[in-house]
Amino acid sequence: MPLAALAPTIARVVHEDDPAVPVAHLREMDEVFTESIRRPPAGTAADIGIRIALGANRFSVIPQIMKQGVVLTTIGGIVGLAGVLSLNRLMA
Repeated sequence: MPLAALAPTIARVVHEDDPAVPVAHLREMDEVFTESIRRPPAGTAADIGIRIALGANRFSVIPQIMKQGVVLTTIGGIVGLAGVLSLNRLMA
């Protein structure tokens, strides 16, 4: 069913549950996903600009940011794996 047909029903259900919650700018998930990958995160450009303004070598900034991302991703993966293994034992 197209979003235009569902919008009034969605707004009515939300307002029945809590009239204070505004329902505005409904979009399909495909549109939200496409928009999110089309533009870089707002903080990325500012972060790079600030590092360069503070004197960082512009050829070392990107590898630094990439390294930080890999470290965070690795930590997240390890924590997630530990959680999965713990839940697996608990459920068994």
